[in-house]
Amino acid sequence: MAGTPAAATEPVQGQGVQPAGGATATASSAAPAPWYGELKDADLKGWADLKALKSPEDAIKYARDTEKFVGVPKDELLRLPKDLSAAKPEELDALYTRLGRPAAPTDYKLPVVEGGEEFAGAMAPVLHAAGLSQAQATKIAEGYTAFMNKAVEAQNAAQAQQEQVEVAQLHREWPGETFNQRQEMARRAVSQFVMPTVGGDRAKAEEVLGKIEDAVGTATFLKLFSGIGEKVGEGSFVGGDKPSQGFGMTPAQADAALKEKTGDREWRTRYLNNPKGPEAQEFDRLSRIATGSAPR
Repeated sequence: MAGTPAAATEPVQGQGVQPAGGATATASSAAPAPWYGELKDADLKGWADLKALKSPEDAIKYARDTEKFVGVPKDELLRLPKDLSAAKPEELDALYTRLGRPAAPTDYKLPVVEGGEEFAGAMAPVLHAAGLSQAQATKIAEGYTAFMNKAVEAQNAAQAQQEQVEVAQLHREWPGETFNQRQEMARRAVSQFVMPTVGGDRAKAEEVLGKIEDAVGTATFLKLFSGIGEKVGEGSFVGGDKPSQGFGMTPAQADAALKEKTGDREWRTRYLNNPKGPEAQEFDRLSRIATGSAPR
């Protein structure tokens, strides 16, 4: 028909418009593949994606900053369990070994603890189970020794003070020459009953007497042995050699010296177990001066 185009100029409904060049338009362009997309290790890909590393430069910078933060070689790093209280034994063993714990309790080199010689055998398994290193275990042993030494010193000081108090009380209870006579009776009892049981060994006798005095107290100890000595027989002092001169000492000075000597536990013990020793001779000399029966 004349005046009619050969083809319709309006598109048919439902048919897209074809752009020049024959390409078909799309709703959106495809996202570019990440720079690490060619990596064969899936874990590395996932890690890079998680860290949002947008370029190789970002990855290198991250590695450098991490190395600065760590600051030590990998073999010097120590990984702690998240919860030590819930950690498995093998995890703790690995941790304690890295921190310097010996392989076995018997490998500890512990110093001898004063007053607790069994410390090493009893405590080594405990120290090992707690994961302590050799250095830590040594510090504990040294600290325990210091504690024990102070405790023993305090106990000895308190005991010595108590002994002096009890001896002073006996001097009041046994005034003047009575105290000297009662102590001589105690020495007589020791000489007759204690010395034979230890074969005449004065060191053993001192040990036995010390244990008895520790158990019953100084006052009771002297009363006990003076009572035994009194039963043995009455009499004057069983002196040793002839007493020496008093070198101008007054009776009051001699009495004061006697109180000082008898208040000394070591001197008193030596006197009690040695009837002819220097302590016995000194006791006899001072007693005679104190009672006016010896020249001064």
